[in-house]
This record gives sequence, structure tokens and C-alpha cells, in this order.
Amino acid sequence: MVVYRGTWSVTDAVLDLAVAPVRSGSGVSVHGGMQMGMAHSEEEVHHAVQRALHQLEGARLIFTGHSYGGGCALLLRLHVLHAEHWLETLKSVQSVEAVTFGACHVFGNCTPEGAELLEEVHRTTRCYVHQGDVVPRLLGPKSGQLLTMMWPGQDRGKELGGAVAGVIGAYRAFGSFRFLYTVGNNHRVRLVEDPDELASLLEPPPLTFLKHATQDHATAPYFEKFQAIQTRQVQEHKSMGE
Repeated sequence: MVVYRGTWSVTDAVLDLAVAPVRSGSGVSVHGGMQMGMAHSEEEVHHAVQRALHQLEGARLIFTGHSYGGGCALLLRLHVLHAEHWLETLKSVQSVEAVTFGACHVFGNCTPEGAELLEEVHRTTRCYVHQGDVVPRLLGPKSGQLLTMMWPGQDRGKELGGAVAGVIGAYRAFGSFRFLYTVGNNHRVRLVEDPDELASLLEPPPLTFLKHATQDHATAPYFEKFQAIQTRQVQEHKSMGE
């Protein structure tokens, strides 16, 4: 398993905000800042995976992370699908997956070849979103539309707003989305497969809910609820076996 840490330093925060897309070698436009962050450690990560796989032939390889780390995990998942040194390294691996927690969208427009790679990313990725977490809702078509309506000024101001909105609105959601939420004292997870429902659930939160949406992004509630759900599922499985 390769685990990317979430935003920790000023440098990480700067990369978070560098949302202007860049065209990767895969033919997919990606989040520029997070692509730089992923690329910075990619060689080191590759060597570490190589060493591990010498002893773990036939293993499942998972890229994971929270927030910024989840974005890097998604970008590495795409990268290994076309980088020759990774293709050679992963020949003996049973499967490669990405699992993210509170990650923003990092994939934008693409070539036909890039679209094929994104299909594989989509098929092998699970994205967890905790209740109203704002980060998975920051980039995407709805955010772009909202920014266009809210941007102040006339003429040049509106042109600038439209350009920024175009950048933000170009990002798309990829992966199988699961939403973590609480009913009473019970923590639950729900898989959302319908595209229209998913688009609705990933709309930007109203400003009045922004405080809660920011709190929902913290690492702790993801860990606590995910752990509680897994523990309950194990207990239910055991009781069914009895």
C-alpha cells in the first residue's frame, strides 16, 4: 500500500491551490499543483514499490490518501497505466486500485487515448466522502457555474471570472463514490451509482453550511466512521456464520 499524507506544509497548501490544469503524458489534463506533488516523489515511490514486490509477488497494490494525499493517489493511479517503468514493475501484481478520502477532483479534459485510461481509473477507484465535506465539491461543473454567477465586476472582471470558472468547471469526478454519514448513533456508508444523484450530492454546499462542511473534511471523522463501519460489518459477518 502506498499512502500519501494530506496537506501538511505551506508547500502542500500552495500545490492545493494551483488548480490550473496541465496536460500529463497520459493525454489527460490534470490538477497542476497535485501533479507536481505526485511527480516530486514518484521516483522514490517507484523504487519502494519495486523493493516490496520482490517479496510480495501476486499482491494487491493500493494507492490511498486523504485530501491532497487522495489527489496524489489518483494521479499516481493514472500515471502507472502508461509509464513504461511502472508497467514493467507491476506485471506480477494481482490488482492495482486507488482509495481516496475527501479528495478533490483532479482529472479534466482528455484525448481519446486518455479517455481509455480514465475508464480504467474509474473502474479501479473508490472515493469516500464524509457527509458535507467541502473539498470533493470544490472543483467541477457546478462550482464553475456558481463562480461565474458570483464573480464581481464588469467587462474585464467578468472575463477573468469566466476564465477561472472555466478552469474549475473542467474537472470531473471519476471512481466509485461512497458517502459516509451518521443516522442517530449509527455510522453508515452508501454507494451512489446513479450519475444524476452523484452530481447532485457533489454540488457545492451553501455558504451557511461552510463551517460544517470544513469540519467534515477533517481526518478524524473519516477514520472513526470508517473503522466503526468495518467493525460492525465484521461482527455481522460473524453472526451470520454462527
